[in-house]
Amino acid sequence: MSATTAKDAGVLLCVVLSERLQPVKREEGEKMNERRPIIYAIDFDGTIVQNKWPDIGEGVPEVMAFIGQIQQRGDKWILWTMREGERLEQAVSWLAIHGLFPNAINDNLPELQKAFKNNPRKVFANVYIDDHNAGGVILPSLEDKPNNHK
Repeated sequence: MSATTAKDAGVLLCVVLSERLQPVKREEGEKMNERRPIIYAIDFDGTIVQNKWPDIGEGVPEVMAFIGQIQQRGDKWILWTMREGERLEQAVSWLAIHGLFPNAINDNLPELQKAFKNNPRKVFANVYIDDHNAGGVILPSLEDKPNNHK
C-alpha cells in the first residue's frame, strides 16, 4: 500500500469513526466541573448475597451497605448476574425488599445506549464487582477523588 493510499485510508477511518462514535453529551444545565456518576456492575450470587444458587443466600452486609451508599451519592449500578427468568425476578424482588434498586439489569444504562446509539453485549461500567474477580469481592473506596468522567 502506498503512503498516499494509507493516508487516505486513515482519513476515511477517522471520518467513519467520527460519524459513528459521538462523545457523551452533557445534559442541559450540567456544568463541566460537575461530578459524573460512577457506573458499577455488581454480581448477585456470591457478591450481594452468599452463593446458595439456585436459592438466594443471606445478604452480604458490606456489599449491601456499599450499594446503599452509591445510590445515595447518585452513582449508578447495574445488576450483573447469570440469573434469568424466574430466578432473576426473585433476585430483583429481593433487592427491592432490601432497598437496593439497580439502574439496569444485565444491560447497559439507557442513557449510554442513547448517547452511543448502540447497545453492545458487553455491559459498560467503570467498576466491576464480582466474587469471580481475581482476588474475590473487592469494594472500592468511596472517597471523593477526581475522576476522569467529567
